[in-house]
Amino acid sequence: MKEKQHFLYSETYYARDLARNCFSDRELGVSRYRDAYLLPTRSGLADEGGVLDADGNYLDATGLHRGLGGKYPFSAREVSRSAETVIYIGMLCPIWGHCVTDHLRRLWFFFTEEYKKKYAGCRVVYLPMKNFSFTGSFAELLSILGIPYETFQPVTRITQFREVILPDECFFVTKEGYRFFTKEYRAMVNRIRTYAREHAVPTGCDRLYFTYRHYKRGKQVGEEKLEAFFREKGYRVLAPEKYSFKEQLNYLWNCRAFASTIGSSAHNVIFLKEGTRVTLIPRAFYLTEYQLALNQVWKLKVSFVDASASVFVDRRSPWTGPWYFLVTPELLLRFKDGRKTDRAFWHRQLRDFKKYQRLGLRNAEGKDMAAPEFYLRKSWTYIAKLYRPGALLTMAKDLKRKLPM
Repeated sequence: MKEKQHFLYSETYYARDLARNCFSDRELGVSRYRDAYLLPTRSGLADEGGVLDADGNYLDATGLHRGLGGKYPFSAREVSRSAETVIYIGMLCPIWGHCVTDHLRRLWFFFTEEYKKKYAGCRVVYLPMKNFSFTGSFAELLSILGIPYETFQPVTRITQFREVILPDECFFVTKEGYRFFTKEYRAMVNRIRTYAREHAVPTGCDRLYFTYRHYKRGKQVGEEKLEAFFREKGYRVLAPEKYSFKEQLNYLWNCRAFASTIGSSAHNVIFLKEGTRVTLIPRAFYLTEYQLALNQVWKLKVSFVDASASVFVDRRSPWTGPWYFLVTPELLLRFKDGRKTDRAFWHRQLRDFKKYQRLGLRNAEGKDMAAPEFYLRKSWTYIAKLYRPGALLTMAKDLKRKLPM
């Protein structure tokens, strides 16, 4: 009998996502745009900016990723002009998940003979978002790849260049929002894994849990319960932001079992050895398209396990939180843990739910909290374990009064 792979509140809901093949065999090349404009973001966010052709048409996928960015009105006197030919690598932000996906998507070009023979003398430019700089973990990652990021230059004024060279994307988004990767993306990631293998030192740790608890203060409640659970199972709990990228990479390469809630830290699965056992916990009722693609870069033993009751997230943008985590029967089943789920168990798991409730209601105005039915049903079934029927009814009335209609 085939071993159960996923432990979700509803596998049917995610069936199409889980079945999608995210590898693309598209052939990559470069496009050249004469007299193209680079448009910085005025807000520092991804809602505007990118590349315009000579006629002022916005080139999709030249913002943070496809579907973001765009043109805005400007006058001729606002434009600086340059006689240079430049290579544009994208709009960059200081978020790790984008650093290992969207920010790498055009860098494959630097490893080609075409670049070395024809474009090695061209200046490399990018559009910076608020607080971005080539420092910390991303700088270390690029150093491992041999990418000379120190020479890359930000464009902070509207500039028309004689020619803009735009490499195709090796990690890209479709118009439906699905993520795909190519062999060039896999090859870049493998260069980093090769470095990890060649520089590996023992850690005394073969099970690893990456926590967000210290980094995402005010956006989540309850992850310390997951930390305690995984410690019981022999996992070392690390907050990745407290380590250099090379230190993180060494831990990742040495482990044979990895776990995390889904987000930027979970994207580090691309640096694991093939065959590693991976446990990923959705923050709410969604599996990010990024994670679905990254799970397929190498042959990993991935299990999605629901261990949340994030009933106060906005359905339109559940990735903004707040999230609520707890040890669920699904997580116990994943690890063949037969402990009793009695009233004492649920009291331990839900003792901080009122804290989450206050956090969720604090910024409830304008939110659509109508999560998918399967998720609400399962979450409230678990939450109800903490309350006697009369108290639960009182809370429901209170929520109805406070939530926006």
